[in-house]
Amino acid sequence: MERAWVWRNGTMTDIGTLGGPQAAAYAINNAGRVVGFAQTSADADHGYLFAGGKMTDLGLNIFPYAINNNGVIVGTRGCGSPIIINGGACQNLQNEIPAGSGYTLMEAKGINDKGQIIAYAQLASDPGHPVHAVLLTPS
Repeated sequence: MERAWVWRNGTMTDIGTLGGPQAAAYAINNAGRVVGFAQTSADADHGYLFAGGKMTDLGLNIFPYAINNNGVIVGTRGCGSPIIINGGACQNLQNEIPAGSGYTLMEAKGINDKGQIIAYAQLASDPGHPVHAVLLTPS
């Protein structure tokens, strides 16, 4: 059973779950906001944001991998739909790929304070090779 913990000032704190047996933490920003996924009492995987001592449910099959210091979250929904969550609104990052690029985004893995996102992408013309890293600056 996995549990998510925050280490602050020499103290480890279990941040809890969404009612299920486990949780995982993926990233923390300078304000101490944590993102990850946790199971519900029905054993469903939900993304969460932990801030101010409270775990907020971000939704079913959302796996947030990074949060910047502005509170913008990136990750993946389900099996390979990269997302950005800003101010509670969840959007598909695939819409940010320039038309005709030939890339399909797989996962968003990081975001900096400028809003630049690092993601894995598959080149449609070369499906047998490993994914590529791409840098996005959403509009």
